[in-house]
Amino acid sequence: MVSQASSLPSSSASPPVAPLIPTAALPPLSKSDFRAFNSFAERMDRFHSHFRSQWQVLQTASKTQHLPARTSQRQLLNLGLTFCSQLEMHHNIEESYVFPVLGQRMAHFSHGKQAGEMVAQHVLIHKGLVGLQEWLVDVRDEEKQFSFEALEEKMDVFGEVLFQHLDEEVRNLGAEEMRRFWSLKEFRELPFVSL
Repeated sequence: MVSQASSLPSSSASPPVAPLIPTAALPPLSKSDFRAFNSFAERMDRFHSHFRSQWQVLQTASKTQHLPARTSQRQLLNLGLTFCSQLEMHHNIEESYVFPVLGQRMAHFSHGKQAGEMVAQHVLIHKGLVGLQEWLVDVRDEEKQFSFEALEEKMDVFGEVLFQHLDEEVRNLGAEEMRRFWSLKEFRELPFVSL
């Protein structure tokens, strides 16, 4: 493995730097190094699969205009609210603990005036998520009438960017991308990798 700078730039540093090593110049990864570098992407994909599964239930109900088998309207609303709160918590953890560290080297995850793609997508997702969550609460509290059309409308606001984000984030955390910015030793020392 080619050695890279071992210290992270300070949080007040300029925007993230380009990869220290172009992908084409990197030697092939051994199977064990690939597994190590890819471990965080795989863990992230498991979280994302859970969100996709919850979304699919809600979306299928809205498109078919039928509740899932053995599911009441209240249970569907609770599933939607659970989806909203879990996705919001997931994003809060990423923005507090993961993106600030990765953003020091990887432009996709940078914060500030020149926010990276992952952060910008979070902003768009959050706007749609708030709208969905508010509607679900209003229906649960009987302030609004439930309709499959309204559910579909709320989901359509951010569905495309959500799925784009789920896919791109895992790709950006994958072995081939991570090794462009971190040595294996540095990667293993990232505070969220060993969790």
